[in-house]
Amino acid sequence: MGNTKVDRVGSVDILRGLVMFAMIFVNCGFYRQPPWCGHYPSGGDGITFVDIIFPAFLFLAGVSIPLAFARYAATFSGKALNFYHVCYRAATLMVMGVIYVNTGFDVTRMGLTAAWWHFISLAIIVLVWHQYKGENRAGRVVSEIVRLLGIAALVGYYFYYASPSNAPEVLGTELRPSWWGILGLIGRAYLIAATIYLAIGRRAELLMFAVLLATLIHVTAFGGGLKEWWWLSGGDRVMITVGQASVTMLGVVAGAKILDFQQLDAAERHRKMTGFLIWFALLAFASGIVLRKLYGLHKDGTFPAYVYTTVGWTTAAWVVIYRLSDVWKINNFVTRFLLGVGSVALSAYVFSSLLRNALTLIPAGDGQTMFQLLFKSLGPLCDAEGLPGLAPFAGAFQTFCYALTVALVCLRLKKHRLTLKI
Repeated sequence: MGNTKVDRVGSVDILRGLVMFAMIFVNCGFYRQPPWCGHYPSGGDGITFVDIIFPAFLFLAGVSIPLAFARYAATFSGKALNFYHVCYRAATLMVMGVIYVNTGFDVTRMGLTAAWWHFISLAIIVLVWHQYKGENRAGRVVSEIVRLLGIAALVGYYFYYASPSNAPEVLGTELRPSWWGILGLIGRAYLIAATIYLAIGRRAELLMFAVLLATLIHVTAFGGGLKEWWWLSGGDRVMITVGQASVTMLGVVAGAKILDFQQLDAAERHRKMTGFLIWFALLAFASGIVLRKLYGLHKDGTFPAYVYTTVGWTTAAWVVIYRLSDVWKINNFVTRFLLGVGSVALSAYVFSSLLRNALTLIPAGDGQTMFQLLFKSLGPLCDAEGLPGLAPFAGAFQTFCYALTVALVCLRLKKHRLTLKI
């Protein structure tokens, strides 16, 4: 892979922070939100900005792969250790994803309520995969003890888990993927893309051949072919598995170009990088337009046009942010905030659910939970006060406040050298 010196590309972290903040916002939802703040209706032909968020994260995961391997060159020696690291990260994300989506608890046999068990499952993720990087020796010892307790809790949780579909005498057999969850899908796409990059390296022509092959498999599978290639799907439909991996592979190509351009002086690097991103976005949009003629455009089932259209929009946003942050060096509280959120993306995603569940467990009177009172109450209040026109804006404001709260909590934890990391 070479010993390329890798400078941070601020626009990548800022864009990741923006995508993560938007993900928390849309996952929370708000009172009487308009249709464009939700997924495009099933069976339709189109997408909303909400539909771009997940593939944007897949794309950015791909962008980070070449940059990460270039940094690993100083730490890991040989492809075997790199591949082990890839497998560990992918497996961890997939395990987290399974824990996330298995929320159909049989509370009559497990005890407690579903809300409590969901909180416990998220807390286990934090206990096992937290990372303390502080200088305090006692803090590091406590961190390791907490991690061991978390691992023991995870094993116990697996064997104790029960869903209503279990036989009465069996516990634990239902803690398996009904689907992989957002984290698991990212882990699966990362595994495919990172493995291909490990094998091919930064040879752009071979990387693009790999993307072409993935696209051909995706289009063929979407048309009903390749059912015999079930082994390629990881328990999902081939078209979904390869479609999502294609998004990440396109990110790998962009990440590899970043490394190539970093050998140039600043002015030449910015010129070439801007030109590359503009053409990348235009060609992605053009590919999406052509593929849309085949099957249409929708997120469900990962339509072929969905892959390239969302990559086009993500890259277009990247061009703007790249010019603002990396070229013109605009540095204000917004860019610093998003840069910080981008550096704690996993923490933000997990804590967005953990904090919500924790506040849901706290009663606030009148049948409300603390979460409803703090972040879901203004919209209904506007309706009750005869101000229905303000209700959606009030709901959106509260949801924005929730996303902001999650981000600030994670940034505060990072300041104390405590994050979630794999």
